[in-house]
Amino acid sequence: MEYFTIIISVLTGIAATLVLKDRIQNLISNRYTWNKIEKGAKDVINQINIDGYNPDLILAIGRGGAILGANISANLHPTYKPMVYWDVYYTWKDKKRQNNYSKTSLSKFKDKKILVVIGNVYSGKMLDDIQDQLLKINVKEVKSVSLTNSVLSKAKVNYFSYELNKRTNMPWTFNKNGKPKHFE
Repeated sequence: MEYFTIIISVLTGIAATLVLKDRIQNLISNRYTWNKIEKGAKDVINQINIDGYNPDLILAIGRGGAILGANISANLHPTYKPMVYWDVYYTWKDKKRQNNYSKTSLSKFKDKKILVVIGNVYSGKMLDDIQDQLLKINVKEVKSVSLTNSVLSKAKVNYFSYELNKRTNMPWTFNKNGKPKHFE
């Protein structure tokens, strides 16, 4: 009987360690793998489905938003959702980054429920800027989703998988030499 108790205790400890492994790794690591991206995408899709949010259109922002948005578009219930993509490019003015968007006409968003999908949220400035633009043209509703949400973010992210305390490298991000940053 004593051996049985010891074995159960050891197995319980191992199980608890495995459950906490992802959370602990997220706090100390700044690298994400494609497996972690897939797990996060499934998590946010589940959150949206549980909430019952049924957007008319998905607005994917940047490369991370396009990857996550495509997953959400194809897997959100009850049916496939159309997706529009806005690319993001940056300019610098007075040592401050300016977000610029190559976007389509805003008129197609009017009176629609929009799900804004962005790969990562750090400060929340970009997400707030996009949501403000949409609200100015009288969209019906705007909700947001991201794989990651920073503890420092001032933006409200409705659905996210990972809470961050520092910047991360995503698998789609490359360094100046063309190597994926997550392999550095």
